[in-house]
Amino acid sequence: MISYLFGILSIKGKFEYFKMFLVLLSSLPNIDKRIKSIFQTIESVEDIVNIIIGGGAASLEKRASYSLEWLEQNGRCLDHIYSHLSDMPSAGRGAFSRRFIKKGEVVITSPLMAFQKSHLEEFYDKNNKIVPPPEFESRQVLLNYCYSHPKSSVALFPLTHAILINHASVRKGSNRHPNAKIRWANDHTETQHLLHSSLELVKERKAPKPFLEFVATRDIEPDEEVLIDYGEAWEHAWNDHLTDWSLKQSVENREISSLSILAMNENIFNVSHSWSEVHMTVCSKIKLHDEILAGDATEYHGFDKDDELIDLGHIANFIPCKIVGTNRERETFDVVYYWDKDDPVQKFVTELALEEIHLSEYYILKDLPAFFLMFTEKPGRSDERRAGSFRHEIMIPDDIFPESWKDLSNDI
Repeated sequence: MISYLFGILSIKGKFEYFKMFLVLLSSLPNIDKRIKSIFQTIESVEDIVNIIIGGGAASLEKRASYSLEWLEQNGRCLDHIYSHLSDMPSAGRGAFSRRFIKKGEVVITSPLMAFQKSHLEEFYDKNNKIVPPPEFESRQVLLNYCYSHPKSSVALFPLTHAILINHASVRKGSNRHPNAKIRWANDHTETQHLLHSSLELVKERKAPKPFLEFVATRDIEPDEEVLIDYGEAWEHAWNDHLTDWSLKQSVENREISSLSILAMNENIFNVSHSWSEVHMTVCSKIKLHDEILAGDATEYHGFDKDDELIDLGHIANFIPCKIVGTNRERETFDVVYYWDKDDPVQKFVTELALEEIHLSEYYILKDLPAFFLMFTEKPGRSDERRAGSFRHEIMIPDDIFPESWKDLSNDI
């Protein structure tokens, strides 16, 4: 096995070697959890080679674990909250307390990744050029999860599930009050240094990341939703959006929405299976891959060309597919899809060797279980992508935002 892998290294280079080895690893059954934790520490090809040879596994495992004393001094608990559906309208999922949290205790800490705010407010085409799309919201959804200040050009994105924490306020009309607030981590040396540094340093990719703490402002009970105040500017923007969006919906009278698509998936056999300008059907890429290898998917010549199946391409773990037959009794569908030659089908020809099969054909697969198919929005066509969709960063209070990070005019 080692000679085989080094052969790949010498022929294809380290990057291809790394990719090939990961393919082999993923195919091995019943990998021990301890071994998986070692794999997570891999940072280079040399680390992989050390594991294969056997001399480096111990050091990698040591690097993956720390003493209880070290954790008590340096670790930060990320386990106080869990994700669950919020009972607040339009809030989606929220952060709920896993246990009792006393007033003044840190609920969760999160490092923050810095972005240039203007980069999240522009739309780029395939040639990486800025374009003003008339039908879509040019500002990126990521902006809604970032923390910022009106006088700063930086947007700070939490790297933990602190992004789940929803908004509440004590202002007029609010029926839910916050039970937590944000502050900078006082005991984090890098954070304290950055708070007195230039914004240019904060934006550097390799610079240390500031830590933001979410602190309980009163006792929080188990299974209670954790809420903070996003700021008055955010709240005004949200209330204005609710009014404007309702008017927009009534004028457009749009039949298909993100909500109606969710309902389609709950009643998948009793709705129209035709695509619209907004939605489509997709199938599990892994399942279709396996069916091609098994020979159960056959070439389809029912039409000359379907631009939608080709142009939309593979979307993460799904492939656009069109339903051409339904079996309610067996709860299956007959589907047609397009497999791109640039996304090869891989199969093992020996225990350690992979063969790539480059295909570029339409296929039909009969009796695909409904579990492997779903309705979804077309790329860029979901409600959150429509022109006028809500975009606003969460506001960091002025009294804790560093003066050295305020690089925009006071008139903004």
